[in-house]
Amino acid sequence: CDDIHHCRTFLQIFWSCISVLVACMWVSVHPNLPAPNEGFWRILWQRISLMIVALIAPEMLVLWAARQWYAARKLTRSEFDVGWTETHAHFALRGGFALFDGSEF
Repeated sequence: CDDIHHCRTFLQIFWSCISVLVACMWVSVHPNLPAPNEGFWRILWQRISLMIVALIAPEMLVLWAARQWYAARKLTRSEFDVGWTETHAHFALRGGFALFDGSEF
């Protein structure tokens, strides 16, 4: 490129790559549901730490998902008489059900 005003610079290319990586990791990482007493900063820190793991070792997230899938299938088989599907098991394992005794979770 002869004219620098009509070409992309290294920093423009670098920041566009970083922004795409961060956006893709933010959307693709699905952490467990937070507890009712967890604050905003703790939730944000957990999400950012999962994004760092996804950037450094993405196969760890695949293993995490496989472990959750295996646990959900095992829970479905053990709660078959109750009528749980695999969707119920995934929801339970990710913290979707909460026990409430009238005053606290």
